[in-house]
Amino acid sequence: MVYADVERNERYDDIQTGRFVGATVTLLLIGASMIVTQLEQLRDRRRLLSVLVAFGTRCSTLAYSIL
Repeated sequence: MVYADVERNERYDDIQTGRFVGATVTLLLIGASMIVTQLEQLRDRRRLLSVLVAFGTRCSTLAYSIL
């Protein structure tokens, strides 16, 4: 068997690069959205968390509950 050299079309390379960039940007937006949502939840729960700390709840327990 003889394998011939395969020419890659530059157009397909551009499409593949575009898809990779698009997927990366999408994942970054999802991550940023998750961080913002988590920060908003922490802000909303601030009073509850401060009450739990006042009653002596360990910080590690609070951290696990947030995660």
